[in-house]
Amino acid sequence: MTSLIQRNHFCLRSACLLGLLLWPGLVLAGNRFAFGVAVARSEQLIVVQAQNWSDDHGTLALFGRTSGGGWQRMGEEVPVMLGRNGLAWGIGIYAERAIKREGDLRSPAGVFELAKIYGREEFSPNHRFPYEQRDDAMEGIDDPRSRFYNRLVNPREVATRDWTHSEKVDADDPMFRWCVEVKHNWGQRPGYGSCIYLHIWKRPGLPTSGCTAMNSETMERIVHWLDVAKHPLLVQMTRAAFERLDVEWPHIMPQLREARRHSEGEKAR
Repeated sequence: MTSLIQRNHFCLRSACLLGLLLWPGLVLAGNRFAFGVAVARSEQLIVVQAQNWSDDHGTLALFGRTSGGGWQRMGEEVPVMLGRNGLAWGIGIYAERAIKREGDLRSPAGVFELAKIYGREEFSPNHRFPYEQRDDAMEGIDDPRSRFYNRLVNPREVATRDWTHSEKVDADDPMFRWCVEVKHNWGQRPGYGSCIYLHIWKRPGLPTSGCTAMNSETMERIVHWLDVAKHPLLVQMTRAAFERLDVEWPHIMPQLREARRHSEGEKAR
């Protein structure tokens, strides 16, 4: 009996050790699978690429799914501004070890779902996507100790204020006429970055604190284009990291490249 118990304990310890050794790979594989499922059902992609991790600027292109299942680029690539210190892997639905931290002045790299559109107008510019009017009372909570961390809240609607600092946004600021909330670190992991949006830039060439900023025409186009039924995603990373998707998900990259070539060919004609 003693020998049997010892063998069982040995097997249990071995299984636990093996689980610990395999766990990062299992998590990575699981998240890669989740990424594949998300992209397979998505019909709208916002693709932001930077040349280098330290770049504070990049390009943005919109892609829509065609009736045949491929991708079509919707218009030309446009310039965007990123965090002052470039990009760092964040927490989304594409798994890499999270590097981004609160206050690091870097935009999150990865693949992210989008939460809602915020605007200063009473009525939504697009009834196909969640919308909320924002006012001067709203605060983006960047205090990792708060239960409202990484959420935009109205303090008047909160019974107990548990944060000591936040990002206050003037609803009349032209930069925030429209903004789209990005589901980065949506599980509210303390200190891993908060309050990430797509919004209008203050001026060309001026980097952000971590958001992705663009001209007003592009922002206007995005808020009218988004459709929650089409499961839009933000794909944001360096060009080299984006190309790596060609190995992991070969059905994605060739289609996006072909869509880009087709769009550029149409423009040349």
